[in-house]
Amino acid sequence: MHGKRPEFQDKAFSVIYVVSGEYKMLNLVAPSREECALWISGLHMLIGQTDISGGDPARLDQSMGAWLRKQWNEADTTGDGKLDLDEVTELMKKLNIRLSKSEVKSAFKNADIGRFGSLTFTAFERFYRGLRFRPEISELFSSLSVARGPVLTFDEFRNFVLNTQRNEWTDERCADVYRKYAAPDGGQMSIDHFSAFLLSSTNSNFKKIHSSVFQDMTRPLTDYYINTSHNTTSWREKALSKAISELCNEGSVVSNVRNKLAPPRVQLPPLMYVAFFQLIVMTVPMAILVGKLLFKDVIEAIAKYAFVASPYPLTLSLESHCGIEQQAVMANVLREHLGELLLRRSLAEHETELPSPEALKNKIIIKGKILAGGAGDDEAEYETEDEDEASLHHAASLTEISPAGTTPSIPRPTSRRMVGSFSEEADQLTQRRYSDEDLALARTRSSPKMARKYMVAKPLSELLVYCKGVHFQTFAHANEKFSFDFMCSLSEKKSLSLLQRHRQEYIKHTSRWLTRIYPAGIRVTSSNYDPAPHWAVGAQMVAMNIQTYDRGMQLNDAIFSLNGRSGYVLKPAALRGLSSQPRHEPVTLKLQVISGQQLPKPKDSTGGTVIDPFVEVEIVGREADAARYRTRAISNNGFNPMWKEEFTFVITDLETALLRFCIFDMDVKLSNDYIGSYVIPLQSLESGTEKLTNSSRVKQSLTSFIPGQDIAMCRSTTGRAT
Repeated sequence: MHGKRPEFQDKAFSVIYVVSGEYKMLNLVAPSREECALWISGLHMLIGQTDISGGDPARLDQSMGAWLRKQWNEADTTGDGKLDLDEVTELMKKLNIRLSKSEVKSAFKNADIGRFGSLTFTAFERFYRGLRFRPEISELFSSLSVARGPVLTFDEFRNFVLNTQRNEWTDERCADVYRKYAAPDGGQMSIDHFSAFLLSSTNSNFKKIHSSVFQDMTRPLTDYYINTSHNTTSWREKALSKAISELCNEGSVVSNVRNKLAPPRVQLPPLMYVAFFQLIVMTVPMAILVGKLLFKDVIEAIAKYAFVASPYPLTLSLESHCGIEQQAVMANVLREHLGELLLRRSLAEHETELPSPEALKNKIIIKGKILAGGAGDDEAEYETEDEDEASLHHAASLTEISPAGTTPSIPRPTSRRMVGSFSEEADQLTQRRYSDEDLALARTRSSPKMARKYMVAKPLSELLVYCKGVHFQTFAHANEKFSFDFMCSLSEKKSLSLLQRHRQEYIKHTSRWLTRIYPAGIRVTSSNYDPAPHWAVGAQMVAMNIQTYDRGMQLNDAIFSLNGRSGYVLKPAALRGLSSQPRHEPVTLKLQVISGQQLPKPKDSTGGTVIDPFVEVEIVGREADAARYRTRAISNNGFNPMWKEEFTFVITDLETALLRFCIFDMDVKLSNDYIGSYVIPLQSLESGTEKLTNSSRVKQSLTSFIPGQDIAMCRSTTGRAT
């Protein structure tokens, strides 16, 4: 509602829910603020009622029974106290237990001891708990509970936490956790309580210290990896403020704002509707898929949400295709609506290196192309550093200023990224937007040479303080000509070519200047490239298509889960040009993939599909450390597959290594179907037997899971390589 309907600001709320594995959103507006608050309170109460433990893990057994009884009563529509096979099958679906019909039928027969063809609640509870039984956890529990058999004493629990998990807990901390998860009123810990502890956030796989800012934030900006999005766009007509808040809350610290004039038939005041704003990346003409947004609204929303998740600096990359007059208005909007947040001048005189994230807290930095030498006072031409981008947007390059009282003409967007039928569809849509005269004029202006030339207004260029975009030629040229506050952008292809041929020069370059990498223009589906090779040579801003959660984006999420998700992660010493660098001892990681539970079906699978899951385990980092293994596929079992397979990795650099779990459904005829994945930095791994949800755990013994389901249960140990 921000910037559009401010009168609804305190009366609107959203309900986010999941249907068939897809997130949905219901946006509502209440008649008054009071009714809005009442609705929100009521919804929170309903959510609270779904917590099986009732907020008290110690009462898990009682709460589980009460919750199961409630589900049973709702399923028993006839009120006869019994459920037949069809009713049980439907209830299993509601309880998110995905079994084939044959599996449900077999379990039903085992529970129906009297062969009545139906189950009472007592029989159903036995049936349900049997399905939920995890033999691997029972095996671990039995190995620990030596003194009193079916329960775990405090001494046994403390021994497990300190020696198996290797947690650095005090005795007081151990006692508090034991009391929290053991039976109430001074009772002991049963296997259900122990399971609840293993799967809880208390037993987190991610090092607690890494969940907050723990690295030195006083180094120059060049010493950090910076979470970067590529040409961010509002996808599927998301609300502007929501889209920007999502981006900022993820700690993304660089986003692109693209600007164009509105279609020529629309009469607009200066800068109004100048933007086809992008919040994730567009790989097709923006006018086709993104509606018009006020540049002012975009900047207002950024100002509101920029520092919600992290106080460290946010960089806005402006790729402007506006005329000079509107660029000047853009500069005024930035000054007016960003206010004190906008960085307008250097922090100190006679600087020779970029300031630190700490010094730039709560500041918004504008990135753009600088004025060419010898330009006039008000405007200048420059060449875009995004060579692949130039061909996509040459339609908007160097928009001429029309005489007063007329509307500027916009050439038709064209792109070498579009191929086949999609290009034809784009042509048809574009034809409907522009007249024949406009298209004819566009063709006369879209020569290859003109496609690389733009105009920049001085008021806008004056806002460029530390991120001054310049064209990259060679490393030798940069060493001779670049000021400390210059930066360049390289396509993924150009970057790979440089790191293969001039690796050491590349590393020296990124230790002195900011470098941004962006996806190749041929990625028409907004797929992501592998960021690891570019991180390995110290590139700070490796820009990702954040709307596509593929392998590249998963790796990006993992590395920026470090340092409190601040969006800044300190680069290894070897990539910061330090004279003294720590020596890395090789480490052996031994990992056992044990089991999974309630794995989801692949997207778009049919209702009767039963998956054949297998797990792929991969180390991503230095070339010497890269390795990948996979388990065997378990036939027709997505409910509780058991693998119990061991793998060994030798890691030479824990600081840069990422551990990735990925689960697939084996498909003999076609490609294997992706189900889910999890990635974690090895340096953030805690020891012990834990779960991998959207955050995971691995070092000594590990249980790994996926959102809402368990992806795999694993054990692993680390030690010095021999």
